[in-house]
Amino acid sequence: MKNAYWDHFVETGKVEDYLCYKGMEICQQTMELYKDREKSLGWAGEQTSESGSDSDRNDFIGGPGGGLR
Repeated sequence: MKNAYWDHFVETGKVEDYLCYKGMEICQQTMELYKDREKSLGWAGEQTSESGSDSDRNDFIGGPGGGLR
């Protein structure tokens, strides 16, 4: 994927396309950093709510007719 952005920049020579390439490179590095951090912390995938309810930490209930409890 990164090569596609680089190839597009080489083709056009536009600064905007170079910035897109660099942005994707930085994004990929950030994603790898967080993936490594998740592995070191022992997280297995996405974090989910333990309660399983539709309310947030302020007890706001989402959906129709929601509000404060």
